[in-house]
Amino acid sequence: MSLSEALATLADTWPDTVDDLPESVLEALAAAESDTDSAAVAKIVRALMTGLPADHPARRPLAGGWRLVPSGGRSGTALERLRDAARGELGVRSAAGRLLAAPMVAWADVRVPDADRDALVRLTSRDGADGAPAFQFDEVGNPVPVVLEINRLLDAAGDPWGVADWWLCGNAWLRGTPADLLGTTADADLLAAAHAELAVV
Repeated sequence: MSLSEALATLADTWPDTVDDLPESVLEALAAAESDTDSAAVAKIVRALMTGLPADHPARRPLAGGWRLVPSGGRSGTALERLRDAARGELGVRSAAGRLLAAPMVAWADVRVPDADRDALVRLTSRDGADGAPAFQFDEVGNPVPVVLEINRLLDAAGDPWGVADWWLCGNAWLRGTPADLLGTTADADLLAAAHAELAVV
């Protein structure tokens, strides 16, 4: 298999592969500009060899050596697809890392009624650890009622990352970060901001 064919295979199997790729591989792909740049190609090959599972179809042929052959544009197109996908994945991981860096309560330590549990934002890190952002709880560990109401409104069960992002990022309507405004801003204003978010979507 040529490198161009390996890149095309990787592009075609991206959804099943991306979770296995470390950031070093994603960064190499995201920086790639041309499949005719030998230094860039070599970096991508090294990254693939390091980051992909041993049995991945795009990795196996490279173990025995690879060659760059005329590809009729297929390699270039595959590389463009991989570059765009890698940049998108890096963005997603960066956003997830920012959200996971917020104070957390281990999910196993959450002690609330089932009805409230279903309304909490629950985030899972790449290593499989589940946690609930701590802003959702008062000083004794009870869920904050307005948080539960907004979480239900914004569908935390269906989109926990999106709802966490709403709480933990600056909000133009509120002129601040919703999670930081709990207890100092009227619940009605927080709810109005959540309704405004739905109107935008």
